[in-house]
Amino acid sequence: MTYKRSLKNLQKAYAPLIFPVTIVVSFATAIFLFRNLTFFQFPNFFVEDATVLYNNIYTTNPASAILTTFNGYLIIGQYLLAYFASGLNFLFGNELYNLPVVTAFVSCAFLGFTASLPYILFRKELGTFLSILTVIFTALVPMYSYDYAIIGSLSNLKFTFFYIAFLLIIYRIHKINKISSQRIVFIDLALLLCVLTNASVVFILPFILLTYTKNWRSKIIKRDIPVLSAVAIVSVSFLYLVLALIKGVSAMPGYLDGPFRMTALLPILERTIFYEWTYPITGIFNSYFVTALFFITVVGAFYIYHKSVNNRLFIALTAWAMIVSTSLLILNRPGVSEYFLIYGHKGGTDQFFFAQNMIAIFATGWLLRKRILKLGSGGRLWIVVGVALYLCLALPYGTSFGGSAIVYTDMRPIKFNLDKACKEYAQQDKVVIQVYPTPYWQWHIDRDLVCK
Repeated sequence: MTYKRSLKNLQKAYAPLIFPVTIVVSFATAIFLFRNLTFFQFPNFFVEDATVLYNNIYTTNPASAILTTFNGYLIIGQYLLAYFASGLNFLFGNELYNLPVVTAFVSCAFLGFTASLPYILFRKELGTFLSILTVIFTALVPMYSYDYAIIGSLSNLKFTFFYIAFLLIIYRIHKINKISSQRIVFIDLALLLCVLTNASVVFILPFILLTYTKNWRSKIIKRDIPVLSAVAIVSVSFLYLVLALIKGVSAMPGYLDGPFRMTALLPILERTIFYEWTYPITGIFNSYFVTALFFITVVGAFYIYHKSVNNRLFIALTAWAMIVSTSLLILNRPGVSEYFLIYGHKGGTDQFFFAQNMIAIFATGWLLRKRILKLGSGGRLWIVVGVALYLCLALPYGTSFGGSAIVYTDMRPIKFNLDKACKEYAQQDKVVIQVYPTPYWQWHIDRDLVCK
């Protein structure tokens, strides 16, 4: 009876939200689809989508595939998305040449869902107006140089899970006394999935323990489910990280492994913290301006919100999340600094920074929410006009709309490459299929698996 009552309560609480959430997610998905139509115009697999994810899906059982590490870490969330795309493709005839198109749609839908999380999770705190604005700006997060490496593929979506984890931690902390223990356990399991997709999440996960600093011992003694769940998830996550480090991270010789250039330090700081708002004019920045901007932002945020414990915790988590994500990038890929020797970098390697930019967009909305909620219809109208003018100026600088994919538009789509490979390797056990983005990327797979 208890289970049935809980199910009924859930249906009663969430049924009215299905339609508006569907509209918001669909709108955000459409934005991502519009930002990169190349995968639909010239369909082919992108890098690890074929050579890692689908290769393992085609050649091993689901348990083995999902537990296969990439560069020393698990990427379970990406495998789940790849299996979902494979399942959809099966429903549409299971033709391999259709799988890149289905993959592109799944990628955009997942990005659309991710961008919609501020509305799904925080519409009461932000209000409908501000939460939808946050969704729009998140869906338009700048990625001019490498949009083709993110939108439409699965290869770089592991970074998205860092942003999702950040929002779930905020949600858990903010609503700890407003939601059921069952929902908290569900959130913690979702956080564990984020850890098992992007190991960087481990470094922000301990924030969920800060809610219990005063009475955690008594709660553990009383077997309080939220506390026990938090301790368990954090412990398992750190154990996983230690085991992964002991096993060793796979080296990628020649890929961003050059020395770090100190000249790039401030441009990378600007790319991490401010770029989501300043990208139309970043090219005119200099180090003095960025230093001053950083100082004003830090002092201003802490001065305005120093009286609120919750806001102080939020600011600390936001700053730590962005810093730790970028610091781990520099530690593992110091050669990335070559892309940021000047402020006119046009975003550089977008795949390594778009999650931090999403965090900064949400943080801006969260810290301004009380002021915007007080605005009347006139004030909100002025905000809409300002946003429209800003986007008219900014959009050409934040998305190439397929232009950056020029690196592979001259290459043949998957149908041609697949037919060619099946004919060329007709007498061999394996075929070599050309995939994007350059001729150096090829998918070596058993002929019987892809040739009919």
